[in-house]
Amino acid sequence: MSDWIKDLKSAADAATSKKGHEAEMRLHCAEVIRARAPAFWQALVERLQTDCPRLNDTFPNDLSHECIFSPDGQDRFKLEGHGGERKTIRLALNLEGLGIDAEFFSGSEDRTKDRRVLTFKVDENESLFLTGLGGNITDPEKASEMLIRRVIGT
Repeated sequence: MSDWIKDLKSAADAATSKKGHEAEMRLHCAEVIRARAPAFWQALVERLQTDCPRLNDTFPNDLSHECIFSPDGQDRFKLEGHGGERKTIRLALNLEGLGIDAEFFSGSEDRTKDRRVLTFKVDENESLFLTGLGGNITDPEKASEMLIRRVIGT
């Protein structure tokens, strides 16, 4: 005859241990993100500062491909596109929330079209990636491309 109470206790102990391990992993991942996200952010800012003027130079006098990068304080910036309907993206690094706060506008900025957090995560190899723009973005160059494409409408 099995001792169901002993089995129940073993299962509860295993579940408690698993929850403790998961909590430790979440804390560890948060530490990794807080350590690596600022470098990703800085590389993204530098890439956008390069990509926007390069795009504008490649398509001179073509508003459908115009992209304007504007710093908006520390760890904040704005991207604007003027092709067709004006599009604006405001982004701010949010280490506390483990991501980037994003606001997407179409037309005037007093109408928020979409507000969300682009979330940093780490994989099993502790490699940083960004979610929320479509897929898992592992490099700032791809994030720059996706943000610019969104703001110019391509």
